[in-house]
Amino acid sequence: MNKIIFQKPDYKKLREEYNLFDMHIHSKYSDGIGSIGRILKKANKLGVGISITDHNGIKGAEKAYKNRFDVKVIPGIEIMTTKYEELLFYFYKLSDLRGFYKIIKKRQTSKRLGKLDVSLSELINYGRRLNAVISIPHPYWPIPTNYKRILKNNERGIFREVDAVEVLNSQKRRNCNLKAIELCKKFQRSITGGSDTHILSELGRCVTCAKGDVLEDIIRRRVMVVGKEIRFTKKIRSHSCSATKNILRL
Repeated sequence: MNKIIFQKPDYKKLREEYNLFDMHIHSKYSDGIGSIGRILKKANKLGVGISITDHNGIKGAEKAYKNRFDVKVIPGIEIMTTKYEELLFYFYKLSDLRGFYKIIKKRQTSKRLGKLDVSLSELINYGRRLNAVISIPHPYWPIPTNYKRILKNNERGIFREVDAVEVLNSQKRRNCNLKAIELCKKFQRSITGGSDTHILSELGRCVTCAKGDVLEDIIRRRVMVVGKEIRFTKKIRSHSCSATKNILRL
């Protein structure tokens, strides 16, 4: 059973039982500022695996994949469409990520971050060809994600086509994450979590924990997400009393 804990990860304690991964990281090859070397060094220090999920590009993921720190790296990418809809794609092999990128690159525009002129269903179909695990990132963050429109227009089939919902993003407000949890429960999807880091100090603020292969455990709904939001001070009363009360099960 999936579990969500709203608290700062205790890496040492968690590593006794789980493999830890920050599943949402942006590097200098996207809209982040961290070099791949510095990202890997920080991940090694924390003892966490990573997924470089740059916007519509894979150069950072490629550079991180084989590294001297022996940090486990999940090949990943965050896709943004011209309608400001986003999906996270995770792959078992770097060659599969490269194959996926070769397909979608043909649909990129010349606009900032090379948004894709493609529907979400098409993207998902491309990913399925290469055994991708697919998650919806921060569905209730209004800029730029556009999932509110999808829900309003009753285009809900898309939520049943993905594997998971990112239920804890440490860059977003607690109320956005709580709404993402409710969305996940409604459509009975699995969960992912990540820091969505754009600067090095934020890396590892949220981790996805698995006892086995993290992608397989996501599919089987056996993961735990542990993390705490960064950029706000206001707390939601019903979810900030204690670590025990901050544990949600899906």
